[in-house]
Amino acid sequence: MNRKLIFIILGVVVVLVLGYSFLWMKSGFIDYRPQTDKIVKTTETPSQSTDEVSGWKTYRDDRNGFEFKYPEKLKLIKESNKVTLIHSVLYENYGDCDMMGGEQLYKTLDDFNISFEVVNQKLSLSYIDGEYSAGALKGSWAYEGAEGCGHSKYHFSIGENKTLVVQKAAIQALSGLSTLWDLEKILKVPGAISKEESEKLFNEILSTFKFTN
Repeated sequence: MNRKLIFIILGVVVVLVLGYSFLWMKSGFIDYRPQTDKIVKTTETPSQSTDEVSGWKTYRDDRNGFEFKYPEKLKLIKESNKVTLIHSVLYENYGDCDMMGGEQLYKTLDDFNISFEVVNQKLSLSYIDGEYSAGALKGSWAYEGAEGCGHSKYHFSIGENKTLVVQKAAIQALSGLSTLWDLEKILKVPGAISKEESEKLFNEILSTFKFTN
């Protein structure tokens, strides 16, 4: 066979093999490069109807210029510039995160805890897990914790130099992420607030939030 023809045939074979290999690698390629654009989850909560919150109490802060409604079953605590809404049930435990409270036995378990605080400066989260919108509030949030412990922090700008900081405690006992907690037993306690109810309650309260100044 002509030597020139052999080289041509070999060249065609090499091109076909390389082409096939390229296409195969491209179809199965996984991009391990760092992702610079983070996907941000947006949460929009529809405003609650008047009937749904008609029996709720109203907290008004004239100094910081805001008000919101909350159900009577929640306890309101005012400390300095922070307002906290909390709910507890009778359930013996050794701490709110992996039972790491030491040997001290607690008689009650917090199953709901959120706080509001107006800070007189423009704040920004070090990272953002999503955007949040409810009623008059529009801002960003980030989860600070791990394995159902910690809290979610929400920042809402007020004008040019103030920030409303809302913090929602992550209740590990109700998350289902730790086997150290008996979730089924906890939910059978009279008045216990489940994870789903807690999220709904949180959104309903924030949807009633109004700036009064």
